[in-house]
Parts: sequence; structure tokens; C-alpha cells
Amino acid sequence: MIIAVTCLIPGLVVLLVLRKEPLDLSKEEAPFSAIHMPPQAVYGDGYMDGGSIGILIIDHSGGRHHLTFPIDYNGIRNAHPTAFFGDMNDRKPIPLKNPRRAKEIAIRLLDDFGKEIDDPSGDSSGHNARARRALSSPPDVVAIRAYEKAKRVFGY
Repeated sequence: MIIAVTCLIPGLVVLLVLRKEPLDLSKEEAPFSAIHMPPQAVYGDGYMDGGSIGILIIDHSGGRHHLTFPIDYNGIRNAHPTAFFGDMNDRKPIPLKNPRRAKEIAIRLLDDFGKEIDDPSGDSSGHNARARRALSSPPDVVAIRAYEKAKRVFGY
């Protein structure tokens, strides 16, 4: 009995700590607050410029919202220091005041509602995972960015 209680209590504590609150965008900066939750789908992808990330959110009512994180090739720990609503071709993108929070929201949307894009080339897996990974900057990605920057600086 004691062993069962000893194992059960830490398990319950972990479940309570790891439980996510539903994402509420109504309190976020505009235009996040205009997204009707829950979204039908969220798609992540990269641009052909070598690192910018695009997120397409199709909200509950079918509205399409583009979120873009342009690449900063000199950024090592933070290669996406800016964010805006709109895609790379928009003439008047809306800059976001808090790109860090925008990344957190984008990662959460990809985790909770992400769907993969059907790619005509046959590579239909991993777009969301690659977008999420680029935005979250895990240590191995930071190391690769540092290596690439060193190559540029020292002419290799």
C-alpha cells in the first residue's frame, strides 16, 4: 500500500504540473486576438531564403492568418528576432511588438493544432517539426548557427 501511494503521488503531481491551459488569444496583442479559436489547422513551413519561418493559421471560422519570422543570419541564439502578421510578399505586414511571445504562441499552435502540408515533391512530413525546431532554438541548432557564422566571419 505504501509503495502504491509513493508511486501515485509523484505521478499526480507531474500530471498537474504538465497539464496545459487552453490557449486563449483574446488577451494577446492584435491581430492575434482576432483569431477565432480553436483553429481548424496550423501549418508551418520555411521560406526559400534559407531560414525564415512562415505559419499559416486557419481559424475556427475559416479565416486565414499568416505569421512570419524573418531570418537574421547573424543571430546565433535568436535567429528570428522579429515577427509580423502577413507573409513575405505582403506590402504592409503588421509588425508584432513582442516577437518572443509570438514565437511561444506559434510553437503552441503547431504543437496543439499543427497539420502537415501535402507537398507535391513527395516530402510531406516534417514541415511543422522543422518550423517548430527553428523557432525554439534548441542547443544543437544554436551550435550549427554559431558554426555557420564562424565560417562566414573567417571566410571558410
